[in-house]
Amino acid sequence: MLLDSFFQIRRIKKGETNVVEISLNPNHDIYKGHFPDMPVVPGVCQVQMFKEILEVLAGSKLQLIKDVNMKFISVLNPLENPDLTFEFKYSEAADGILKASGTLKAGETKFFSTKSSYTVK
Repeated sequence: MLLDSFFQIRRIKKGETNVVEISLNPNHDIYKGHFPDMPVVPGVCQVQMFKEILEVLAGSKLQLIKDVNMKFISVLNPLENPDLTFEFKYSEAADGILKASGTLKAGETKFFSTKSSYTVK
């Protein structure tokens, strides 16, 4: 949905903590309404980017079923911070629920964090 138009994955490093480097498209149409003179990445887009990256890593389509600790920490301007890093962990429980936690940041500045659960579609 947003992958390849709103943002692109530049590099994936899998490990105990997965690190995914992305680049935002600061010219995307979303910013015409959010906001033309000072673009801001909408929170819903940050949540969607996290889900889409998790789908790439898990190799399955996912549906968010629960978020127990979602935080929007700083305003994310795509002109000031077009290159970002998602750091997250995920695991699949015996009941088929995928649990994930992660943070979106640029350097030491954090923009978004989440602890969420997904079902496989």
